[in-house]
Amino acid sequence: MRNRIPGTGSAVRRTARPLAVAGITLGLIAGAAAPASAQSELPDAAGVTDAISRAAAEIPGAEALIPGQRTQLGEVSQTGVYSAALFKQVMGPQNVVQGEKITVRVEVEGGKSGLLSETRVQAITDVMPAGFQIDSVVLNRPDGDSTPLTEEQYTSVERDGLRDTRVDLNNNGIGRIHIGQGSLSMDFTYIAPEETGWYQTGAGMETSSAGGTFPHSTKVDEGGPSVNVVPRPIIDIPGLSGDIGSGSGSIDWGSLNIGDTGSSN
Repeated sequence: MRNRIPGTGSAVRRTARPLAVAGITLGLIAGAAAPASAQSELPDAAGVTDAISRAAAEIPGAEALIPGQRTQLGEVSQTGVYSAALFKQVMGPQNVVQGEKITVRVEVEGGKSGLLSETRVQAITDVMPAGFQIDSVVLNRPDGDSTPLTEEQYTSVERDGLRDTRVDLNNNGIGRIHIGQGSLSMDFTYIAPEETGWYQTGAGMETSSAGGTFPHSTKVDEGGPSVNVVPRPIIDIPGLSGDIGSGSGSIDWGSLNIGDTGSSN
């Protein structure tokens, strides 16, 4: 699941670390020149994460990575009965700090085949690297209602360095959901691993028509939006006491549980 950028000769995951730290360091240099009254204040969280994003964007060959926007991963159809397309996107920035949360959305969009649009969703699977630990799953129905799922309503298992988090609607008490020409999505929230770098993602869907007839499925391990795990910034704060009498100190920004969106949990 670790992507390689063509022409670099090294794994993408190895390129993010120095650039992210460089972005933080520039911000600290600027902060050191601020007036004493301003130095006593904690850095703005949004500014820190913006610096991380800018640094990550400067990776050579980053254009080969898959953006976090909605990306189609597959499609299925039953002639004259229904069709369906599978999409995935990152809900927010693609960069996530070690140990913080990131949410991805897997969506099934129904369509017509001939005169009918009898698409029903039976199951959705999200595919992430094994190091990402599932935190929660939310079902977003075609009518706009959202339902957090219990741990008993989905499974999350590792295989060959990957993690499959699967919601089997047909067997978890919810039942297959008719979407017609509408859409159904699921938001999967994960806790990022400690190992930094870019990772690829995938997803899958299982569909049918009424009564489970004409079942079809598609699933890919890669091709979804890339996700970048960046180091926790260690930020020196002038005036914050570290060792006794030193007059300075530092904060592990990740320990504040701010995440990559800049909002406290």
